[in-house]
Amino acid sequence: MVGIFKYEPIAIVSNSMNPIYYRGDIVIYSKPTIEELKNIEEDTIIIYSKEKQFVSHRVIKKYEENGVIYFITKGDANLAEDADPVPMNKVIGIYACSVRYIGYPSVWLNQIFNNEKPTVETK
Repeated sequence: MVGIFKYEPIAIVSNSMNPIYYRGDIVIYSKPTIEELKNIEEDTIIIYSKEKQFVSHRVIKKYEENGVIYFITKGDANLAEDADPVPMNKVIGIYACSVRYIGYPSVWLNQIFNNEKPTVETK
């Protein structure tokens, strides 16, 4: 049912975007049109698909190569940019807002199914 709406939520499982949002928060993103994807600028937070998971990081550079737009991304709390450029077709959303803490049940379930000990991090 969630997939039919313009906006979708995801639970955040890392602290790579502190202080914008934290582990356990929910990020609401809008599903972009092709035109919106082409118009993404530096400093925009995007949500993209990578190895069967979603990543939500800030665009720090944008370039075009062989007709394909790529984004270089970085988590605000990370020291280095992400290793791989993100092609436009991997972007699933543009950050709209976040809600503190309500994503923890999803984070805990993810940890349980990946045989990790559930933890709570607050600031």
